[in-house]
Amino acid sequence: MESIDFAKYEELTKKSYIKHLGRVTKIVGLTIESLGPNVNMGEVCRIISEDTSLFAEVVGFRDNRILLMPLGELTGIGLGSVVEALGHALQVSVSDGLLGRIVDGLGKPIDNNEPFYTKEL
Repeated sequence: MESIDFAKYEELTKKSYIKHLGRVTKIVGLTIESLGPNVNMGEVCRIISEDTSLFAEVVGFRDNRILLMPLGELTGIGLGSVVEALGHALQVSVSDGLLGRIVDGLGKPIDNNEPFYTKEL
């Protein structure tokens, strides 16, 4: 009988193929409130509407709701927008190509030069 090499399938067990979703229920100033998904403090979520999407960080909880702080402009986000849990905190990729460059808070270049290639840490 032939043995099965499970090592090549190990990476599949590390990924989640289920999306954890919620909905925006309230927006006051720069605070977004959502019903679901199940997240932890500091986790990053993607908020998706018909026209746009943006990242937001979980900054608190109130009355079984999640409080999110957007990491970008709120234009186009509204009540009922989908909130998708990404399952990790904010990550920024780095490399030597970053030296001398001007980037925003998410590590995206804003100096109108060529894109740079990075490794995720």
